[in-house]
Amino acid sequence: MDKGNHTWDLYVRYVRCPQCGYILESRQRTADFTCPRCNSLFKDEKRKKQTFGPLLDDKHQPSEIDWS
Repeated sequence: MDKGNHTWDLYVRYVRCPQCGYILESRQRTADFTCPRCNSLFKDEKRKKQTFGPLLDDKHQPSEIDWS
């Protein structure tokens, strides 16, 4: 969302077509798109949050060696 002196929120999103690589500018909140260049239909899906292995992940693995 862009900040500014508007009476409504501006919503701008950029999406790349998976077929031809064309970048679309969209002001709609829908996830369904049609590429104007190659006419392919595609859905913009949110990417999963990446974790940094077991160090910062919530699922801890049991230790292999007991140092006590």
